[in-house]
Amino acid sequence: MSDEGFSLLPSAPVQADELFAPATHLVRERRRPAGAVCYVDHLGSEPNQGLASAGFSPAQTSGRRYEARVGRWLESRAAALGLELYKQHWFKYRLEGQKETRLCQPDFILTDSKSTRALIGECKQTWTDTSIQLSLYARVLAFEGFDPVPFTICRNLTPAVDRDLIVRKLEDVKEGSILVLRI
Repeated sequence: MSDEGFSLLPSAPVQADELFAPATHLVRERRRPAGAVCYVDHLGSEPNQGLASAGFSPAQTSGRRYEARVGRWLESRAAALGLELYKQHWFKYRLEGQKETRLCQPDFILTDSKSTRALIGECKQTWTDTSIQLSLYARVLAFEGFDPVPFTICRNLTPAVDRDLIVRKLEDVKEGSILVLRI
């Protein structure tokens, strides 16, 4: 076998814009299925629901610890505001036109016994766009008769955050809000 004509080094000098050019490969965008929810079943908050659990990376472990701290903070705030908190509540759902059922698990749901309003909180240590995920959760809870108000909870912000959506108190949360908790 001959290595003639093969080199790891470029034959001509490489320009900086070539090094940082956009990727030419196709990146598959992760999307939630569209469509109306036509079936929902409550599975409760049993961990893993029979799903295999895998080891967690250090970043995932840190995120899970942050989520646990947020859960404890929400418990105290929910009690003070007269809200009921559901943590990691599993739902089985099916969309119109699909045969298979799927699972989803909002991080936090806060409900008020006096109204149909339900706050749906998705917790991320560093902000990332959760709109597709929250849209699915909102459809599932709307099917159950709630008026969903999805929002994101995070500790760290990124330059992509719309600063007009940031709130610092649970009482100020509106649809699409970003509740910043540095706990």
